[in-house]
Amino acid sequence: MFKPKKNDPGMIPGEVQPQPAWGYLEIVAVYLCVIGLLSAFEFWGQAFYSWSVPIIAGSNYEIGHFYISSLLQYFATLLAVGLTVAWADRGSWADLGIRPASFGDVMTYGILGGALLFVLVLGFSFLLLWINPDVSSQTYAQMLSHVNGTWDFLYVFCIGAVVAPIVEEIYFRGMIYPVLRQQFGVYGGIVLCGVIFGAAHFDLWRGIPLAIGGMVLAYIYEKTGSVLVCALAHGMWNGVMSFMLFANLLS
Repeated sequence: MFKPKKNDPGMIPGEVQPQPAWGYLEIVAVYLCVIGLLSAFEFWGQAFYSWSVPIIAGSNYEIGHFYISSLLQYFATLLAVGLTVAWADRGSWADLGIRPASFGDVMTYGILGGALLFVLVLGFSFLLLWINPDVSSQTYAQMLSHVNGTWDFLYVFCIGAVVAPIVEEIYFRGMIYPVLRQQFGVYGGIVLCGVIFGAAHFDLWRGIPLAIGGMVLAYIYEKTGSVLVCALAHGMWNGVMSFMLFANLLS
């Protein structure tokens, strides 16, 4: 369960220290469960896509498939996390950091933190492009290139700036980070959580700035104890990046 503990010499001032009742087994189980379900659905669910995609995005199959498959992925993740944490009294949603935050934390770590994330990741991305100009675009950026109108953009934006930040923060910061922190301490946990977050995107070059962003988000969780604040910062990062990429594609 979530048990705040103070007076630890390794603490960052103002932090909350969760002691999770779950561990690596549950984290891996959630990941494998989601991957297995999505792989099975991609194999056996083509009939579902064939009639549902036109309803969502008309003839734009790429956007419709991306939107529906992303919703399925994140719903499966939430379901798997909820069932795994609740199993055998492993904890509750509050133990995963789904708790309100103060106005000061929302403004400082949510709004300003999101702005910092955007600038920081953008800077590292430009640096990597300077080192290796042939780096391919991420799947999300590729989806933006398939946008044909306002609704298409809203579908992609909804996934990237709203749904993904909420679910990813629950899993990476709410579930994974406390376990890493418990074993490796605050700073080790922050670094490892960022590395795992970057690696989970399966992109060697793009994974570097994403790992930096993941470390900042873990620090925000450490300071606030709320994945909702992390999701706000994450959503701002993705949202501003979405508008910037889309505007660049239109120019």
